[in-house]
Amino acid sequence: MRKSLVIASLLITAMVTSVKVEGFDMGQSLMEIGKDAAQGYLSPAVTVFGTGMNAGWYNSSKSLTMFKLPIGISVFSMSEAFANIDEDMQTFTFNGKLPTAPIMDPVVANANLPGISTWQQLVDANPSLPKEIPFSADGVPTVFGSDEPRKLTVAELFAADPAAATLLFTTIGLPNDTVSLPFVGMDYTGLSPSLPAVTAFTIGVKAIPVIDNMQLGVRWFPEMKLGDVGKIGQFGFKIQHEFTRFVPVVKDLPFLHTSAYWAMNSLNIDAGSASLEQSNWVIMANASADAKFFIGLGAFIGLGFESSSMTLDVDMTEAGLDNYSLTIDGDNGFRFQTGLRLSLLNFDIYADANFGAVTSYNTGITLIGLNGL
Repeated sequence: MRKSLVIASLLITAMVTSVKVEGFDMGQSLMEIGKDAAQGYLSPAVTVFGTGMNAGWYNSSKSLTMFKLPIGISVFSMSEAFANIDEDMQTFTFNGKLPTAPIMDPVVANANLPGISTWQQLVDANPSLPKEIPFSADGVPTVFGSDEPRKLTVAELFAADPAAATLLFTTIGLPNDTVSLPFVGMDYTGLSPSLPAVTAFTIGVKAIPVIDNMQLGVRWFPEMKLGDVGKIGQFGFKIQHEFTRFVPVVKDLPFLHTSAYWAMNSLNIDAGSASLEQSNWVIMANASADAKFFIGLGAFIGLGFESSSMTLDVDMTEAGLDNYSLTIDGDNGFRFQTGLRLSLLNFDIYADANFGAVTSYNTGITLIGLNGL
């Protein structure tokens, strides 16, 4: 059963993400754009991934029970989050320095210079040539932006360094070829998946002294290769407490429940020349209406605060530059959530909408759910 559910999770991930990630090399892109561009390039992703990864932690405030026992479990919950990628998340304004070698290597290779086939070799022969070139542009693609690189001439690339341009064209005789800027995204538009489908396990205690009405949850995604992006894995943890019995009026209504939870999760990406770790946490106060007729029906809402950040380490050896590390904070903050749940026998099917720094939608299924609803 466990193996089958992991396979199902991987298949869901593959189906919703394969078109977007195939042919996109995250590590190569981060090496080519360099440190100055990394924050603007990745910032929207940090926010979107944070919102998506903080979704799906609950679909009821009611404590878990099973067959009238004082404990309950929720097993193998699989969820997939989708975020609305706005146009302003697809581009940013860049003003800084770009690694020169990844852009100029094709030009040098085709120039038929004696004994020189790479930009680094040209720099070794002409030490005044820059390993980084000052550049500025509007509308540069983020990681969610266009997968078509912007074209310009070598002269336009070196417009901010006329001395280097003169050396290249007059002394060395390099042609004024067309080059491609290194900013290439995954071409995400509209509603797009914001994290891989995950599996989860939750155990709850209903009526044991000291730890009554508590839930502990674990979220896990096995490391796997995701297209050309790299290897990806995820882990998360949640603690939730129902406090309905302390709320006047609500405590006398058997179908209303209130609780709060704190959760954290991390996503690791091994992208060859770059490694990335996304870390998030969320704290939510929530309420749910849980009713059982022939089937179980539920509605839930929550209000809370969330945070996200990404740490990356990039190997710049190929560009002839020093390696760099960077931490990027997301724009996450207050978050509102609302959703619906349908319980059939042992199964829960749920969907919710999340409104915060970005809007995201989450849907999933729990194979052993609110049995004691």
